[in-house]
Amino acid sequence: MPLRTRDRTVLRGRDRELAALHDLVARARGGAGGALVITGGTGLGRTALLAAARAEAPGFQVFDLRGVRAESGIPSAGLHRMLPKAGPGRAHQTLVSESHRRPVLCCVDDAQHLDPDSLSALAFTARRAEAERMLLLFAVRQDAGGGAVPEVLADLPSVSLSELPVTDSVRVLQDRVPYGISRGLGTELAALACGNPLALTELAAELTPEQLGGTAPPPEALPARSRLRAELRARLHALSGSAQQLVLLAVADERLDLETLLRAADRVELTALDEAVAAGLLVVEGDAVRLPDELTRSCLRAETSPARRQAAHRLLVEVLDPRLHRARWLWHQAVVAAQPGLADALGEAADETGRDGDYAFSALIHQRAADLTALPAVRGLRLIRAGRDSWLAGRPERARALLRRARGLAAPGEPRGTADLLRGWIELAEGNPTTANGMLMTAADELAGGNREVAVAALKLAGAAAFNAGDFSRYHLAAKRTEDLRRDDDPPATRLQLDHLAGMDATFRGDHRQAVPLLREVVRLAETADDCGSSLWASQASFVLGDAARAHDLANRALTAPPDRNVPLLGPWASVYRSLSALMLDQYVSAEAGSLEGLRAARATGLHGVTISHLGILTLVSALQGDRENARQRFAAMTDEVTAQGLDRSCVLTSWAFACADLAHGRPTDALDRFRLTTAEAGPAIRVISAPHYVEAAAHCGQRENAGRALRIFDAWARTTGSVARIALSHRCHALLALRGADAEEHFRAAIRLHEQASTPIELAKTGLLYAHWLRRERKPRAARKLLGDALSAFEQFRMPHWIERTRSELRAAGGPSDTGNRGAQDLSPREAEIAQLVAEGARNKEIAARLFISQRTVDHHLRNAFAKLGVRSRVELSRLLR
Repeated sequence: MPLRTRDRTVLRGRDRELAALHDLVARARGGAGGALVITGGTGLGRTALLAAARAEAPGFQVFDLRGVRAESGIPSAGLHRMLPKAGPGRAHQTLVSESHRRPVLCCVDDAQHLDPDSLSALAFTARRAEAERMLLLFAVRQDAGGGAVPEVLADLPSVSLSELPVTDSVRVLQDRVPYGISRGLGTELAALACGNPLALTELAAELTPEQLGGTAPPPEALPARSRLRAELRARLHALSGSAQQLVLLAVADERLDLETLLRAADRVELTALDEAVAAGLLVVEGDAVRLPDELTRSCLRAETSPARRQAAHRLLVEVLDPRLHRARWLWHQAVVAAQPGLADALGEAADETGRDGDYAFSALIHQRAADLTALPAVRGLRLIRAGRDSWLAGRPERARALLRRARGLAAPGEPRGTADLLRGWIELAEGNPTTANGMLMTAADELAGGNREVAVAALKLAGAAAFNAGDFSRYHLAAKRTEDLRRDDDPPATRLQLDHLAGMDATFRGDHRQAVPLLREVVRLAETADDCGSSLWASQASFVLGDAARAHDLANRALTAPPDRNVPLLGPWASVYRSLSALMLDQYVSAEAGSLEGLRAARATGLHGVTISHLGILTLVSALQGDRENARQRFAAMTDEVTAQGLDRSCVLTSWAFACADLAHGRPTDALDRFRLTTAEAGPAIRVISAPHYVEAAAHCGQRENAGRALRIFDAWARTTGSVARIALSHRCHALLALRGADAEEHFRAAIRLHEQASTPIELAKTGLLYAHWLRRERKPRAARKLLGDALSAFEQFRMPHWIERTRSELRAAGGPSDTGNRGAQDLSPREAEIAQLVAEGARNKEIAARLFISQRTVDHHLRNAFAKLGVRSRVELSRLLR
């Protein structure tokens, strides 16, 4: 029997449990049966797992049984329904006899409601199923208020279902919405559903087109016909009046403490608290009393009438200590004194954030609001501030929810635009640039009429989002929109953003003559600014202009901007350009160290987009060093990050990186294939920057025409920007494509001269290697040996093993010695010293590899070198030496 779509959706993220079921069914089919108890709360997938077991067991004789609460006191009622012709004493014999004819699968749902005689008889069979072709599965509800696992099943193997993580929750929602769902809305609904698959499917069924499009706030509770909500309703109504009142106190005040609750209990029944806890509607942890989760809170709030909520606030006014809980006491008093409609609105405001300052703010709203018409706009502004604070506190899901609700309450224009600006910024930081771009463009529309400078900032961020998404048509649209906002009296910070957008747009269109003066003006304007954003945009402009040293300095300045001039969460993006510019300066060690540091910071703050960029840079560093194994490992880490976060972007740096690795290992055909992928995925900037490597691969493959087209574009950019380092690479490419020997030699010599002028020693060594190979083919081995000796010294200085071996091989072919005599140097390389120090601190090789994002084989290699250079034979000796 195939699994229903709904069951497949609910089982999203249950791979471990499904694998266990598959194994149990296979063993039962082979004569080694067994049993399994599946526990978990309502909606977590117990019944769906039983359905999955049936789907896994074609050819089995299936017996289904569901416990019924009304029959739990009738002896053998369950067995009579499942095996009408067999009494309790013959149930085991009947099931064993059936298993001799064909395998047996027995699925017992809601086993906690099965009568004791039937449950004991089936448990008896389950303990003896190992020698039979028989599998017995028991699903037991064990959530708050659901009771413990029946004692008769306690000794059987069991698995407990927990709530789904956010990523799997979003995928459940995407499965249920025909055209998918944005990650931002998905994370909000996942937080509301608390990872419950059933709640997620019920929420997905209620989504409107306006909510999916982001123009209406998402649901604040499960629909009234929800199974989960109905269960919570029934559980609340089953309580005594006193116990219900205590539960509603927790609904009204999310910071309820035990002392306050006990004072309230004095006014009701002393046993009411125990009753509410036993029903699973209250949880006591130390001095705190709370509801089990936010899903319970939202459902019970929706189920409770305004009058009952008002009564809960009134009781809290009576029992709260006005001195110890001044803000909360004032807030509840304000709610009690308000009109009913205003009380409801203020009650919702209390749920949105739980700090004392927020309760005081809500009380102030009540004191100043003359009528209900003024409240929504004020509340919208408060939600915007709360959303911003939640984001800065590292709670993006909470921030998204608050800002969506704020947008529905905020007035058109600047308030609504501010909410959209913050929402877009969150999506950009989280690594969802496509979603971010749409929100930021909408924000700019709202802001343009009231706050033009902030509208420009929104468009600048919209351009950054389009750039990250590789959608340069949207970048162009953002740039065009800023021209309508440009004024002659714009302040420098605004002019810088406008020129940056226009300059980068011209770069992406290939109009370097227009781009260069604009980008140079960006760098000039940044000279007088000390804020993080200006330095970051100027760093990117310098990088595009080919001034890697200036880009590196500006990125450092962005990272060290004063706290009052640092845009929150924008600074970490500067670390990406610091590493990229270090890479372009041939400072591989600095680039790697900077990206490792930036990676740790990005992960600590949840900036997934920055995390992916740094992993891409680390992959590129390894590839340029010729270390394919480390490149693969770092690429795998980046892929895991993208998959785990459910992001809508990847990193084109990796395609470039693997092409460079293939090229370094003498596989130009593979490199060329990868470069075609880079060209398809990347924007104009990456295509131009990676052109020298593409030209080298195409030249080796004999594709001179394609190489020539790419080189012409690169030449136009390099010569317009005047970058000495890029012009040097242009000469190297022309040398590789030259038809006449004299032209090739002239270009090689020009490239070497300019590399020396630009202080790029690694590119100088690589150009020397290519030139030497050409000289050897031209039968000029003596000149080739001189170049190879210089290249070998450079590669040894920068500890690049692959390039060292490749140069030695070329040197042997040219008839020279293959070793410069530096191999016995006793001083450790930076990487060897770093690994040796970690070993001395007690780290294992596996831990070192994970920390440095390199392979264990590389750790072993560096550690062996360190042992040899230091003259030690064990980790103990090394630790003693370095302590």
